[in-house]
This record gives sequence, structure tokens and C-alpha cells, in this order.
Amino acid sequence: MGLALSPEQAKSLLHNYKVLSGPEQGGQKYVFKCCYDGELCAVKVVCLSEDLIKRGTMDELEEAWESTVRRSRREFDSMLKCSSNNLVQVLENSYRTHEVDGIKAVVFAEQWVEGYTLESFTHFGKKMREKDLINVAIDIGSAIKELAMHGLVHRDIKPSNIMFCKESKHYILLDLGLALDLNDSAITRTGYLVGTLPYLAPEQMDPKYKPELNYKTDFFALGTVLYELATGQRPYFRPYFNMEKLYQSIMREPLPDLPHVLNDEISVELSEIIMRLLAKRPNGRYRTPQFLIKELELVRG
Repeated sequence: MGLALSPEQAKSLLHNYKVLSGPEQGGQKYVFKCCYDGELCAVKVVCLSEDLIKRGTMDELEEAWESTVRRSRREFDSMLKCSSNNLVQVLENSYRTHEVDGIKAVVFAEQWVEGYTLESFTHFGKKMREKDLINVAIDIGSAIKELAMHGLVHRDIKPSNIMFCKESKHYILLDLGLALDLNDSAITRTGYLVGTLPYLAPEQMDPKYKPELNYKTDFFALGTVLYELATGQRPYFRPYFNMEKLYQSIMREPLPDLPHVLNDEISVELSEIIMRLLAKRPNGRYRTPQFLIKELELVRG
């Protein structure tokens, strides 16, 4: 599905930036590698799809545009609140809405991260070494800690949103477009059913558990990612599952095999940490991000 803006039109919006390469397209956005004031950055141009522009009614277009602005603004504001080596940073005051050839677009910039996402592991079913698994867990646990300090829940932790930064040698959590602000009652009322299916916590799938959404929801997604990286398979999800089947798998089926049973290079201690992150109810998971990080550091030694 193409975007309403062409790459050339999107590039024309970036008059304040020196465009070095791109765009890469993903979902509703083009991403350009740029230079601004001597610093590398990734500039995102977000707009509606060409198909929606052609076929949608005026009301549908207005609703879709408002949703696009709301999500991109939430992503930008969430990143602006946080200061962590494990969360991508935005360029302050870079958020703008523009129009070109009658088509609206959002433009904002964030730090450029040179590296690779963990999707390169999970796509091929590779298994990660324990040392690297612990580093992933500590770094993303630190990102969850920072988000929690600001009342934010990421809600979409998955391999493609975790990037290894070649420069800092740290793992960075990307894409706060679905972040939930627990202090924003308007978002909280309607915001439980979002995320990526294989990594959803049970409380994201059942509205009666909506009040339980907090950083422990991100713990479950992190546990799912770690289990997948440790064993080459997902703990609860199967390719033919829909949301209902996934929920039943988590809540009614026996616990999956422990990671160290499926991969004898994983220690029992790390295996138990992963399974605690995957507890079916939030109160069975770690009490705080700080406590999770402390446990991981003890295993790392």
C-alpha cells in the first residue's frame, strides 16, 4: 500500500535538513537520514495512504488524519519526556504539520541510530547467547524503568522495535507511537487493545483487566522477546492464532517449557527470570523495573 506523498514530495518538506539518504518506507511513514546543525538524525514524514485518499469519504479522511496526528504527537511527546541511553531521543521543536500538493503530512526528527534490530535474529529463528540476552534484558528493562517514571507504557515491545546501536553498544527501544500515558484519561479509556499480536500481554486482550495496564505489561512483552531469542520459538503464540486463541493459550494452557530445557546453554537463573516476566497475571511479574535489573545483574556477575 503506497503513501499519498511520493518520496520526492516528502523530500521537498525537509528544507531545514540536509538529506543524506533515503527514504525508507514503513507503514505510514517515509524515513530519511539527514543532517541538522552538524548532527545526524532520522526524519520521519508521516501521511495517509494513497488508497485511503482516493477511496475514503471526507469523514473517514478527517478521522484518519486526526488519528495520525494524535499518534505521531504522542510518540514525539513521549520521547521528549524521557532521557535514557536506551530510548531513542527526538530533536526538540522538530515536530511540524505540513501540506504539499493538497496532502497533509507530519514531520519530526529523532536521533540517528546506526545498527540492526533484533528482528534479524527472530526472523531466522536464531538463538542468542546468554551474555547478549542479559544485555538486552537490562537495557530494555532500563528503558521500561524510564518510561514508568513518566507514567508511560510502551505497549509494543517486539524484536523489530529493539535496535543494537553500534556506537554505544547498547540496545535501544524504538517507536513510542503506541505509548500509553497513564495520566491521560482520554487515552486510557479507549487504549487497551493495541500492540503486535504475538507479544500482547493478557491484560491487553481483555477489557476487564484494563486497569492493570502498567509497566508490567511491558515486562510480559520483554519476556516474550527474550524467550524467543533464547529458544528460537515463541512461548504462547502459533502462526495460525488470532487474538482469542492467543488469550486462551496464555490463560488456560500449561506453562511453556522453560528456556533452559529447550536450550541447554541458558542458565536456570536466567530461565527463571524470563518465566517470571511471562507470569499470566501482572502481580506475578517483577515488582519494579529496578528489581528486575538487579536480578539480571546478579546473573551476569
